[in-house]
Amino acid sequence: YTANEKALEGNGGNPGVSSAVHAVIDFYGPADLTTEYARNHATPKGFIGATYEEKREAYELASPLRHIDKADPPTLVLHGTIDELVPVEQSDILVEALKAAKVPVAYERIEGWPHTMDMAVSVNAYAQRRMSEFLSKYLPASR
Repeated sequence: YTANEKALEGNGGNPGVSSAVHAVIDFYGPADLTTEYARNHATPKGFIGATYEEKREAYELASPLRHIDKADPPTLVLHGTIDELVPVEQSDILVEALKAAKVPVAYERIEGWPHTMDMAVSVNAYAQRRMSEFLSKYLPASR
């Protein structure tokens, strides 16, 4: 959701090529690293390399929720309701923000499944089918 965020463009050697994403598939990803839970969890600290108090701006910049606008790409979100690593509420708030911005969004809130739910054969097959449908709709082969 940061296609126009100059601070995140980097210098990857392709200055004439847009880094805009055409579709997003989000498996149980965090949406807001500024919540109390995220600020006190080891994973964001390891990713950012500092505590929230030390690098608040980095936590905000790394939070997809902070970048939502109507120009964002269609998004498919899959999240299990008993995820103990990334609370399902993270996806709930992301989906609500995308809907409010009128971004096309599909949400699969999968009852009774934890983080890495897609490692189960049945969930993986379901997720693959949903991803295929989503990508066929938003990234047709003729593009």
